[in-house]
Amino acid sequence: MTYSYYIAAGSNIHPRREYINRAVSALTRHGRIAGESPLYRSAAYGVREQAEFLNAVLEWHSDLPPLEALALLKRIEKETGRRESFRWGPREIDLDIIDYNGREWHDEQLTIPHADFENRLFVLYPLRDVAPDYRNRRGQTLTRLIENCSDRGEISLYTPEAYVP
Repeated sequence: MTYSYYIAAGSNIHPRREYINRAVSALTRHGRIAGESPLYRSAAYGVREQAEFLNAVLEWHSDLPPLEALALLKRIEKETGRRESFRWGPREIDLDIIDYNGREWHDEQLTIPHADFENRLFVLYPLRDVAPDYRNRRGQTLTRLIENCSDRGEISLYTPEAYVP
């Protein structure tokens, strides 16, 4: 069976774009990227006193079932350079399964759909770019989810900084 996952990727430690690019490259070795949002800049979520994040959402097709996909994402995070931090702390790379084309999944290791994605504009905006017709498990559109989102942090499309030699 081929699974279609929506994966959120984020980084707020320099070089942010490079960490995300390396993670995307690693995912292509284990499946196919069917869609990739532009990068968004957003304020940190949870612990606000830290550098802003770059965020994206990918549609990734793979033969890996959910727990194997999660194990792969954790391995890619480690190989990409993620170091241990506190909850909602700075991250070189963060990869989360947001949803997939299977049944809901709830256990101590993994929850699909992601338990809090509907409260995160930095997931909803790029998800809308990748899957504009997405509806959550209750049938709500992304437009509705964005309108009802409790996260009111700053978010904008990322424009690469000007190169300074």
